[in-house]
Amino acid sequence: MRRMHVSPTFEETLMNLSATSSWQIRVEERHSLTIGLYARDAAGLRSWTDCDIPPLTPAVGIRSDLAHLAGPETSAEWDRWWRRELLQQDETGPGLYPPHFPALQGSPRLAALIRACFEDAVAWNARRYQQRSAISAGDESCAPEGDLVGRVEAEIGRKARPFRLLVTRLPVAGDTGWRVAPDHVLVSEARRDNPSAYGAWLTPVIRELA
Repeated sequence: MRRMHVSPTFEETLMNLSATSSWQIRVEERHSLTIGLYARDAAGLRSWTDCDIPPLTPAVGIRSDLAHLAGPETSAEWDRWWRRELLQQDETGPGLYPPHFPALQGSPRLAALIRACFEDAVAWNARRYQQRSAISAGDESCAPEGDLVGRVEAEIGRKARPFRLLVTRLPVAGDTGWRVAPDHVLVSEARRDNPSAYGAWLTPVIRELA
């Protein structure tokens, strides 16, 4: 049995769920990651993370009023926060929300930056979500992950072993994706919206887990 749930509110994680009694693929867009990427782009931070994450789309211009909050120390705090955030499988841990931004304890420069642009980041994402919803209005297509599992099962000649996979969708430029853990991948919206490219990219991951 496959299930799908989509939450339309930005404050919550946007999620699609494809699952059976033995395997689960969760596709989500994380509030915290989007806020952090907005702050990175708006301040022009230079990230040194393992994944070279492209700029957001629609593009966020560098803001001169945030220049005093940017710099190598803030970039280093951003990198540490990003790595920690990717280790979380959901947003039940310390959050990235006002007024105290608990996820940024020990990162004073990054906390100041996030605080300065948080409302603009929320507004930017609300506009983006509305635009995306308008473009996809009337699209009744199902999440493709379940079909990909079915194809792998047909290929290997058996049911998939029990597994869980988290697919985190990022509103960033380009058709690309990254595997950050055996059970966690990041994917740009453009790649997930491209059925052939997305299938070719995700199928080897599913095959390994199945």
